[in-house]
Amino acid sequence: MNLCIYRGRLVRDPQVKYTTSGKVVCLFSLAVSREFKNKETGNYDADFIPVVIWGKRGEYFGKTLTKGMPILVHGRTQTRTYQDNEARTIYVSECIASKIELLGKSKPNSNDNHTFFTEDPEDPFNDDNYPPLDLRYENEEIPF
Repeated sequence: MNLCIYRGRLVRDPQVKYTTSGKVVCLFSLAVSREFKNKETGNYDADFIPVVIWGKRGEYFGKTLTKGMPILVHGRTQTRTYQDNEARTIYVSECIASKIELLGKSKPNSNDNHTFFTEDPEDPFNDDNYPPLDLRYENEEIPF
């Protein structure tokens, strides 16, 4: 079973892009703190997890989520490769989201906490529904 669940904060505002066939894809990175302290620094390190959301909900999340928001992401891990400009093979592992829960307030001064499902009528776990991505991750902005 391929299942991943991450709790963290958005590193930056999500990016909404469109494939050449017109499908919508939303991309963002999630800063996820490790459960143990770094022996050298005494601080908690973080991992930066790329997250992908497809379809209309990806477009929605691109407008709704903002840098720093605490969220919980449910999905599956997918690994892909591409060639960079110097013909090196780059390997990318990312979470393909199927459910997102807002852990904080959705808007300042709001008491709303929401759970959003990203499932489309099509099976989101069927790779035949979506073309391979040709997106290269730029340097991620560190939230601290």
